[in-house]
Amino acid sequence: MGNDESSRRCRLLRRMLLLMAVTLAGCRAATEYKPSELPLELLAQRESSPRHVDLSLIARQAINQELIYPGDALEVMLATGLEEREPQTFVLRVDNEGLVDVPLVGVVAVGGQSLLDAEQAIRQASVDREIFKHPHVSVLMKQRKTFQVRVMGAVETPGLYSLPAAGSDVLGALVAAGGLSDKAGSIIEVRHPNAMYNELAQQPSQVRLASFVSSPDQPARTVRLDLSRMQDLAPSTDLHVEDGTIVVVKEREDRSISVIGLVKRPDTYELPEGEEVRVLDALAMAGGLTVTVADKVRVIRQPEDGSDPALVSVSIRKAKKSAQENLVLAAGDVVVIEETPTTVVVDTIRGFFRFGFTGAIPGL
Repeated sequence: MGNDESSRRCRLLRRMLLLMAVTLAGCRAATEYKPSELPLELLAQRESSPRHVDLSLIARQAINQELIYPGDALEVMLATGLEEREPQTFVLRVDNEGLVDVPLVGVVAVGGQSLLDAEQAIRQASVDREIFKHPHVSVLMKQRKTFQVRVMGAVETPGLYSLPAAGSDVLGALVAAGGLSDKAGSIIEVRHPNAMYNELAQQPSQVRLASFVSSPDQPARTVRLDLSRMQDLAPSTDLHVEDGTIVVVKEREDRSISVIGLVKRPDTYELPEGEEVRVLDALAMAGGLTVTVADKVRVIRQPEDGSDPALVSVSIRKAKKSAQENLVLAAGDVVVIEETPTTVVVDTIRGFFRFGFTGAIPGL
């Protein structure tokens, strides 16, 4: 809470300094517009919330969870029916090429196959190699291979998570971390370690088997995703995660405005997510006017390209009658309700009467 308050005060101070700079520089440093005259590049852009984005767009094509993949541990039992004791069971790890080394039988390809198909492959290999004539083979999934992926930043529960090695993607990492938090922005960085991403295509099912081999010669790779531009996402975009991948969800940038001048609560205010906030809304946020006849508002807007700030003159009276005059505010705007000769006179008269009455009535 203390950090949020300190950050809010810093933002307000920076914007007060911006106001002073614009005031001291005068018209030479800032171009003044009416709301209807604003060029396109100075209009407030509507920003969609990343929490409203269809995150399924960053999912890889689903894989068949019934199949065997490199790194999986299989429980293999091989029996001939002639054993005097219980058949022995072996726990075998599938290597990066999709192969298992079965005792007595030798190397058998099982990657990309179902458990039933793997049983048949081992059985057939033992017959073809004249090791057994009519063996009974059982293959069970002992343990899927998993990856350690760290999820950081603006997610509900940052931490280190174990994900299935086969088919793991950015979406799976985000789901494991509880999804995006309220502070999430639109940028996600996926930082892969220095590893080579190996793929092995299997013919009948067109399954792609993935494995990762550490390679100091390969530089770390970073993929940057913008959730606000998912419609532009190329089909070839690398969305997988691997062992050691770090997924970082960037916090959204400052989305606040400052309201100062003739208002009851001058301060910095957060813009509601996914909603338009106009000049009259800003006045309401700040508790309304201290002088009801105030009409002149200036909005100081800093262009995204860093050029000189622009001034937008708004009439409260006109804004109440016209949506075009009721300017849509952008993050970083400074809204100044200015004094005019009329407001000075009214405030002076009000202060005089207030002083007169309170001075004449005991206790007030």
